[in-house]
Order: sequence, then C-alpha cells, then structure tokens
Amino acid sequence: MKINTFEFKNAVSTLAKEVGGAKRVQLHEEDGNLAVEVRGRSVYGKMTIPVTDVAKNEKDVIRVVSMKHLAAICGLLVSDEVAITLREEKDSLLVIKDGESEYKLLVAGKENEVFSGITGEKEFEYSFLPEEWEEFRSKMIPVAGTEESRPQFMGVNFVVKDGEGKAYATNTHMLARMNFSTSDTTERMTNVPRELFAVRSKKDVVKLSAYANVIVAETGDSMFAVQKLIGSLPDCERVIPKRGTTILLNRAAFLAEVRKMLVCENLELSIKPAQIYFREGFLEFYTESGGFGSIRGYMNADVPREYIGQKVAYNAGYLKTLERMDGDEILFSAPFVNESISLTPARFEEKEGSYVFVVTPMRVTNWSLDE
Repeated sequence: MKINTFEFKNAVSTLAKEVGGAKRVQLHEEDGNLAVEVRGRSVYGKMTIPVTDVAKNEKDVIRVVSMKHLAAICGLLVSDEVAITLREEKDSLLVIKDGESEYKLLVAGKENEVFSGITGEKEFEYSFLPEEWEEFRSKMIPVAGTEESRPQFMGVNFVVKDGEGKAYATNTHMLARMNFSTSDTTERMTNVPRELFAVRSKKDVVKLSAYANVIVAETGDSMFAVQKLIGSLPDCERVIPKRGTTILLNRAAFLAEVRKMLVCENLELSIKPAQIYFREGFLEFYTESGGFGSIRGYMNADVPREYIGQKVAYNAGYLKTLERMDGDEILFSAPFVNESISLTPARFEEKEGSYVFVVTPMRVTNWSLDE
C-alpha cells in the first residue's frame, strides 16, 4: 500500500508523544486506510491515513513493531510517498520502501491488547467544530498542568451547570476559563486529560464523549481514549477574582514589554520576575539578573487613580499566555487587599470574548523600581 509520508510521520510522532511510555505500535488496513494504533495502560490512540494499492492479502493483517524503531525509520523518510507492505514472504517483517531505500522491521509480537476497551453506556457527548476545538487546544492546554502536577490539573475540566458550559485549566499558578456551547442539562464536572487534545481536525466535527471507564475524543481520522479520572475535581470558579476596576491595555504593546522581560530568564534558564509599576499615564516594566544586568520598559495606559503607585511581579513566561487571547485590547483588574495588589491574583480577559486568564504574583522582597 502507498501512503503520504508526512501524514504517516505525523501519526507516528503524535502517538509516540501522547501515549507516554508506549513500546509497541500496531498497524493494519482499515476501510481503505492505514490504522496506526498505540495501546498503553491508561491511554489508547489511533490515527488513520488514506492509502492506495492495497493488496488483497494485506486485508486483516496486523503488524506490531517497536515504537522506538518505527520512529527512527520515520526520521529517515524523504519521499513524498512511501510504500508499506504488511504481509511479506516472511511473516515476521514489516517493509517500508522510500524511493530506492528499503527498511525491514522485525515484528515485535502479536496484537497489542493492553487497552481494556470502552465499557458501559455513553454518559454524554459534546461536539465541537474544528475551529472551536483548536481554540480550546490553543488557549487551555498551555495553562494546564504537566507531569509534575496532580492528575486533577493535567487536563481541562469541563463543567456544566444551570445549562451553561465552562471549561477550566490550571497548573495552580495560573488559570484559564472559557465558555462552550452545550445542550446538556445535567449538572456535571468532567476532567478531560491533555492527551485527548492530540486529536486535530481540519474539517470534521470533534466529538468528546464519556463512558463508565474512559473519556474519548474522536474525529474522522483519529481517536484517543484515556481512563476516566476517579475522584473530586477542584472548583476553579471560586479562585477567579471578581472583576474590579479595569485597565484597558493594548495587547501587542503589553506583550512586547513581556518579551523584553523574558530575555534574562531565557539566558539564565531560571525564572525572573517581570516587575510592573503602575504610574500615572503609563506602566513601567523592570527585570534584573546578576549575570546579565537589567531591562526596563514602558507602555502608555490610562491607569485609574487607585492603581497609581501599586507594584506587582509576575512570571513573564506565564504572561506569554496573553499571546493566545483574541482582540487588540484586553482588560486587566486585580483586587486590593490591605491596599496592595502585590500578593493577589490578577485577572486578564478578552474585551469581546469569553476567555479569562488569572495569574498569581511572585514574591519580590527587594524591589528595584524607584518609588
């Protein structure tokens, strides 16, 4: 069978990345496509790629090979199209032909059956247009926790309450919230693991479903299933500060100053606070490093009277999340505790959209901004 090289390499690399620790990958023909499957202990992933010239004797043939070896071969493929033979004279081989080059991989075993499958009735299903799903991927996953986080934070929590859908992501230092449309009237809170957002779609609706044991995301050419998280989920809405007096910020100008603050951090590979001072008519930015020096920047802003003289420090890397917001202008607000905002979460939000981003300040004991 012949297959597009880019799509094949993308499927293998995506599955290798998202199904962590997978040692084997399964390939077989499925309805005129090559199905590439990885079955881990808690994650199942399948991506399909259209093929041509499928030999009759390759129908219903399953090949399981080493993920490490297949990924290495994919890195060598250069042609736009490669030929894959599932059934060779020797049943212990998978053959990949790339132009004049030929690669033969030893079969690593029989059909991989680690994944236990889907059990129980479907509890719910949410559907997303491709552009809606991509917006979730872009805005929520960068805020979600990683492997070092508790499972409750390693994904996006979908909440339906009073007929409204809201999604939350947090690594406990920053948090994002955005709305989604749903006809679901049952109050529920569901954790959608970050692995499910490996599903991509350019034209097909993405369906997100829950069963007794797994959460599933699928579209026309891919499907991922992850074991359902058992246990309570955090009430993220409680930690989002109420909107206070807002400052209208030019998003591009604000991000330009944030990127300046990141220079010290990137050079020294350690977190450096982006200190912000609220002046009359402008914001002043400052960061410093013992091994580099200091950087100072400014941007114009209509600063309300109660903010003038306030100072706060944030992880500049977290503030880069504002790149993913929509619109030229964003709203900033922070609550005052004992007449200070230096230790209270700040709220950034789209002027027109539903996306809200919350970030916790960093502690800075020796402020370098002149009073």
